[in-house]
Amino acid sequence: MALKREAFKHENEVRLLVCLQGYREIENIWDISVVGFSINPNTFIKLVTFDPRSDEWFVDTMKKYCHSKGLKCPIEKSTLYERNFYEETKIVRQYEVVTETDKTK
Repeated sequence: MALKREAFKHENEVRLLVCLQGYREIENIWDISVVGFSINPNTFIKLVTFDPRSDEWFVDTMKKYCHSKGLKCPIEKSTLYERNFYEETKIVRQYEVVTETDKTK
């Protein structure tokens, strides 16, 4: 997915879509400017994080694939929905009790 939800804009992430097979033969039907460049993934990619809802078999398969291609960065599944996420990241989460009298003010 190339779209980024507003709630996650603070991540400042870059999404890169790559097509390695037959990229020279792809027809540009929308006449969009295309930029080609060479990069070393090990100097460009700092971390690969998978959706926290991803199945373990998928994450394990992708880890093996990335390692087989020489990628050396950490590869992990997001802990966003885990119970200890707030303690690990030091993000403050605070709840306040609201009573019926508070609602009428």
